[in-house]
Amino acid sequence: MRQNPHTSWMVSPKSFIGLLGGEYGLMREGGVLKRFYISSLLIVAIIITTGVSIFYAITLLFHSVLVETLLTVFFCLLFVCIYVFLLNTFAKEKSAGRTLFNASNLIRAGFIAFMGFQVAQPLMILLYINKLEHKIETYKQQLLLTHIKKIDALTYDEMERLQNSLTYYFDQKENFGTSIYDEEIAKKNEAIKKIQHKATLFKTTAQQTIEGNSFFLFQVSKVNRDYPLSWLFTFLIVVLFLLPGYLIYSISSQNEYYLLKKAQERSLVLNSYSYFLMWHKILFNSKIEVFSRYEDPPFNKIRKQPLVKATNSAFLKKYLGIG
Repeated sequence: MRQNPHTSWMVSPKSFIGLLGGEYGLMREGGVLKRFYISSLLIVAIIITTGVSIFYAITLLFHSVLVETLLTVFFCLLFVCIYVFLLNTFAKEKSAGRTLFNASNLIRAGFIAFMGFQVAQPLMILLYINKLEHKIETYKQQLLLTHIKKIDALTYDEMERLQNSLTYYFDQKENFGTSIYDEEIAKKNEAIKKIQHKATLFKTTAQQTIEGNSFFLFQVSKVNRDYPLSWLFTFLIVVLFLLPGYLIYSISSQNEYYLLKKAQERSLVLNSYSYFLMWHKILFNSKIEVFSRYEDPPFNKIRKQPLVKATNSAFLKKYLGIG
């Protein structure tokens, strides 16, 4: 086994390797320390990229520094933990009829690529924000006008009915010179004022809601549709997310590191099993044997074959030499 000290350019290799949940000593012995170290540096870059992306996305939704900071830390850690978990659950071993490019690994790789795509969207908005501001304002004005027209359309029939009633009452009052319609005229005017006040309130609410909205999905759509170069940046971020997995899982499963890791894991399981057997005997204070249907407990991969009943002739031949 090789003893490869880490190169001078590596800064705190044990700390960085810990991001992948790897064994530093085994990596040195297996000669794959540099590859895992670079993967860990890429994960640091992913953490920073994810943090900036999530912080900017949350900033578009909230306007409280405390809320933005807490949510950013929470979602960033959650995102990175899921990412590292996915990296560590890729199937490395090749079994019969199964390659590394099986459905399970492809689904994991696709999910990681999707994570990279999601992280890239707020960053693309941030990159093109100066070009998007005018389009967002234009979209807000158009949306406000649309809402105003809809509110006016909702009140149009009722307002027209009230205006027709007022016209009728005024005509009757003028023609006959009577005051019996004054009460009805006052009621209709009051109803018109209430409808106008309610419509104004709806329009003000719509304006405030539209002004306070960041229209995140609209910005994502505009960036992807109007700026083709953003797809290149998105692709680079997706590659950044996929690269650590490629660096790690392009190492052969027969590499010394994986052989050492497998031997260490097997030794850990056997030691734990021996410890269990020891305490089992102490607990029952008896020299008993733990029964198993397998030849290789606790791995239980080779099942014991049932005993075959011997014939009388075989017994006589074996023990009496007859036959």
